Amino acid sequence: MLDELGAAAAGTPGRLPRRPWPPGASRAARTMLALLVDGQVLGPSRLAALTGLPAAAGATVVELELAGFMRRLPGGVQAVALQRDG
Repeated sequence: MLDELGAAAAGTPGRLPRRPWPPGASRAARTMLALLVDGQVLGPSRLAALTGLPAAAGATVVELELAGFMRRLPGGVQAVALQRDG
């Protein structure tokens, strides 16, 4: 509906800010963020299944939240920023 009004949704890839990747970020965090680049909300169990990291999924969500890349919503998690290239 927002596209029909000429406004992109806040969670679309073109609208997400880019941030430098934190030093020491885990490989699991990179994998998880890569699944969220389109701004969709994924539930925790689905996100864990897609990453193949069910045991580490909770810790990875916290890592990305603290780094300012992800937020929790009632339906799951959503990216709020993407990694800056370079």
